[in-house]
Amino acid sequence: MILDFTRNNSGGHFDYYCKWYTNIDNKVIFSKKSFFINFFKILKSNELIIPSANILDRNFLFYYFVLIIRYLLRKHDNFIIVHTSTKIKMSIYSYIMPKKAFKYFTFSKGLNDMLNKEGFESKKIIFPNVFEFDVKSKKLKLPFDKYIVIWGRSARELDKHSLKLLGKSNFNFIILNSDINEKNFKNISTIKVLDIKEQKFVIENSHASLIILSKKSNDYFETYNGASGILITNLYLSIFTFVLGQIPSHIDEFNYGCKFLKSNHDLINIDKLISSKEIKKDFKFEYDSFENSLNS
Repeated sequence: MILDFTRNNSGGHFDYYCKWYTNIDNKVIFSKKSFFINFFKILKSNELIIPSANILDRNFLFYYFVLIIRYLLRKHDNFIIVHTSTKIKMSIYSYIMPKKAFKYFTFSKGLNDMLNKEGFESKKIIFPNVFEFDVKSKKLKLPFDKYIVIWGRSARELDKHSLKLLGKSNFNFIILNSDINEKNFKNISTIKVLDIKEQKFVIENSHASLIILSKKSNDYFETYNGASGILITNLYLSIFTFVLGQIPSHIDEFNYGCKFLKSNHDLINIDKLISSKEIKKDFKFEYDSFENSLNS
């Protein structure tokens, strides 16, 4: 059985993520009302998966109550996929949860290390949304033969200042599915592509990918230690990534496939940084899936 109160969120990665875990178990409890109606079924189920846990968030009391009762009932197959946590919340969590009672999973080394450091049994797994790209790409006519791609949240949050700096570069840039309609710079093209097969074509045929974190995104990663779905997907597709900003959970995790840039000064000198880096497209991205972990 699956318990997930974030199921009602829609758009972006939520849609595919929900589709993914429904394939694992189609018995999903996604509302508070359904929770109370099926409470005893949740307690009696042989297996419980919580696929969207954010430590000590507004849904925590419901998850905590169920997990503790199942623990007391000796129901040992409880699997929790943790998405985010602050350091303070993790410290509090370690005082109120049994250490070896549940199996935890995360999408980043940093968050995984936090859990293991507090004595919880945690394992890093692949962000399942990458499997959405397990399709044959569909060819598109693109404005450039060689280009850097900006996509996902980074493309949606791109500001005019960053755009102006990119416009001074000798490299070409394709910004995928952004609300910006840029026509002032010859080296920048914004395109709308909804078909996942066409999106894959744009990403996998790029020279590299650039992630520019907005202040909002940068604060999110630094505070909550979340994983970057864009970065992980790029690595899955063997695309080298330059990241302008900080993602603490991934620092020193993917040195073979990404480079972190510290400030807008690096963006000003983006040509030099990209040109000086040997960009490989044959690096091996090793990972384990949640499904494999369940069966092992």
